[in-house]
Amino acid sequence: MKWAYISGPITGLPQQQDQQPSQHAEARLKASGYEVVNPVTIGESLEYGCAQVGAEPPSWDQYMRADLQQMLHCKTIAMLPGWRESKGARIEHFVASVLGFDVICAISLKPVFTTVELSGAFHHECCTDG
Repeated sequence: MKWAYISGPITGLPQQQDQQPSQHAEARLKASGYEVVNPVTIGESLEYGCAQVGAEPPSWDQYMRADLQQMLHCKTIAMLPGWRESKGARIEHFVASVLGFDVICAISLKPVFTTVELSGAFHHECCTDG
């Protein structure tokens, strides 16, 4: 079974706007035979859990910790357009690259050619992101 994690900008976007690209990517990935981990779904579960116990909404780092835990079960990361402008997506990309994940474009499902240096510098060419 192939597992893919969707990565892209979420923070600061209206809820409907942040869900649309990841929902489309999830459908494409599933149609191509992947089981999919979608951080939007992880976030919704985290928010629901907090609401059930009357806790404060999750912080950005709580979302990231939950997302990264689930991402580590995957072998592929699918990058959404705009990922380079997202702090969280850049972190996810870095971890996935260092761990040897296949890095693909969430739109075309083609490889994203990327090298990552431990200094944090990114050298990349993405099919949808300039």
